[in-house]
Amino acid sequence: MDASPTANQPMASQHQTWAGKSFEGLLKALKAMARFAKPLYIIENGVADSEDKLRQKFLKDHITILEKAAEEEKLDVRGYFHWALTDNYEWAKGFKVKFGLYAVNLQTKKRIMQKSAKTYKQIIEHSAG
Repeated sequence: MDASPTANQPMASQHQTWAGKSFEGLLKALKAMARFAKPLYIIENGVADSEDKLRQKFLKDHITILEKAAEEEKLDVRGYFHWALTDNYEWAKGFKVKFGLYAVNLQTKKRIMQKSAKTYKQIIEHSAG
């Protein structure tokens, strides 16, 4: 299922659409791209989540699929780049959507580590170990 925003679908229901589905599509996409015999990198992969309630599971599910792709399917997956390190300006929605592992207070510019950033850090440390 497509987790991308649509004009007719509110943000909350988009997240429910993603829940448990887009990571399956990721494996299909990786398998399809493997035919080109080039290294695979996942870039700009993330979920808009202003309350940081969905992002931890999103990260775990997607990285688990990448591990499966590399270990079980023997695909040449070499990297994963989460979208985004900090909340940023999105052309279609401005500063309303929050993709960052770090929230940004737009008045003070202070960056606040989200729980999902800690989850991502743990995943990286575990993978490196």
